[in-house]
Amino acid sequence: MKKTHPDLADAAGDESDSFPLASLAAASSATSVSSAAKPVATIALLADYLINGFWQFNSTIAHHWSTSTISYNISGLTAAEQFLAQSALEAWHEVANVTFVQTSGAANITFNHNGTMTAFETDNYSNSG
Repeated sequence: MKKTHPDLADAAGDESDSFPLASLAAASSATSVSSAAKPVATIALLADYLINGFWQFNSTIAHHWSTSTISYNISGLTAAEQFLAQSALEAWHEVANVTFVQTSGAANITFNHNGTMTAFETDNYSNSG
């Protein structure tokens, strides 16, 4: 069964729908301009859900840092993997209020390579951010 945030339950639509809000938007766009659909949620409500609500809803501590500057270490990756990791971090930087700083020592995110052709990362976070 798909979980739905309580504040968004009325707008969630059919549980079998992978994109319930998209179908709601499509249905409302067929109406006239004078009866435009009301917003499903405010930007502030959605932001709070992404920062806190998701984690509370899933009964776990929030996974975020208390700063928007995040250190990362990619020294355990091959050159090709380093390029991919840096490309992904740059993409996040372009769309989010986050800055990534490369280091060769302890870091918020440490990417490793375990020899199985699968890169993975480890991170540290706590209740305080």
